[in-house]
Amino acid sequence: MSQLLKQSSALFIANVKSLKRRIWISCSMILSVTLVVLVLLGFLSMSNGFEQSLKQTGADDIAIALGSGAANELGSEIMPSQLHQLQSATEIARTAEGTPIMSQELVVPVNAVEKAKGEPAVLPLRGIGAFGLEVRPSVSLVDGRMFTPGAREIVVGARLTQAYEGLALGDTITLGTSDWTVVGVFASGGSVFESEIFADAQIVQTLFNRPNLVQSARFKVNAPADIATLAAFAE
Repeated sequence: MSQLLKQSSALFIANVKSLKRRIWISCSMILSVTLVVLVLLGFLSMSNGFEQSLKQTGADDIAIALGSGAANELGSEIMPSQLHQLQSATEIARTAEGTPIMSQELVVPVNAVEKAKGEPAVLPLRGIGAFGLEVRPSVSLVDGRMFTPGAREIVVGARLTQAYEGLALGDTITLGTSDWTVVGVFASGGSVFESEIFADAQIVQTLFNRPNLVQSARFKVNAPADIATLAAFAE
């Protein structure tokens, strides 16, 4: 019995003497776990924000077509024959005159300068068709007007006007080798569209030496269920 008491006493004394050292170890473990949780929360927050931003760019009756085998828009190319075939699909909504509500589009990188840092940056210049805004229900002009087809005019996302030089309403900016005039500013509820510049697709093709290049087609369908039918038709 005395031996057990001696062992218990020695163990108690050893624990008391090491208490100060173990406090710091425990604190470092708590700090490490806290940092891991904060990093995880940060990634989850970014992921959720990105997901919500993407959700705001679409609608149940809007679909996007890419070139065969393309995983993203930049690596896509749709052939003229494929566009003609797609335009003939009865599932695509049409105007009263029978014109398919479709926007044939391409994206080219252009240079700009950040206001805060004065450093160069690359922005997406998107060439869109006549129905470019109609197939983007979340996008609306908040200042100025829409660009004139055939003119070197651009409309700019609200985010860009605040962050980059030369992109305020009425400014003239050099994109590629040509000067463009900012004639409008649009908003889209904070979606990724607000980080883009819109221009007439044919002018973008011409001035950036992308003759007849169409990377994507964005269109409206008669009903959400028609998207699956169109997907099978495109195959």
